Amino acid sequence: MRILVTGAAGFAGQHLMRYLHHIQPQAELHGTVYRTAAPAGLPGIFTRVDLCQAEAVLHLLQRLQPDCIYHLAGQAAPAQAFKQPWHTLETNIRSQFNLLEGCREIGLQPRFLCVTSAEVYGVVQPQELPLREDAPLRPASPYGLSKITQDLMGWQYFLSYSL
Repeated sequence: MRILVTGAAGFAGQHLMRYLHHIQPQAELHGTVYRTAAPAGLPGIFTRVDLCQAEAVLHLLQRLQPDCIYHLAGQAAPAQAFKQPWHTLETNIRSQFNLLEGCREIGLQPRFLCVTSAEVYGVVQPQELPLREDAPLRPASPYGLSKITQDLMGWQYFLSYSL
């Protein structure tokens, strides 16, 4: 099994890389990094790539042929999203689009997990707790909107292309 984790050097990515290495030591574990190098000792083979560049993503997918993709990469700071809303939307939406389109273009059918955020629910009232998956989507930030878009994009690619 060949596993690709995008955003492998990020907070959640590092934990996921260690966990996957622990539960599937025989798997070929790959991770993407963007600006920073992977921390020393983090298991896996790392590729520096800008996931917003379609050709770079296509080349990565052709080379790796992953069986499973955990998509964690993106602009993940809600406060930063207010300072640079378009950058947040473009980064988070385009990176996932390039991954899904790349898979479709070369005929890959990996298991694809896109991680979303509670930010998709916006401001939640106490009477709405605990939140359920069918809670209304009310993003209160550009970051929340980008995560809703990623979630719906994943659903559309599943319905349209069985990804």
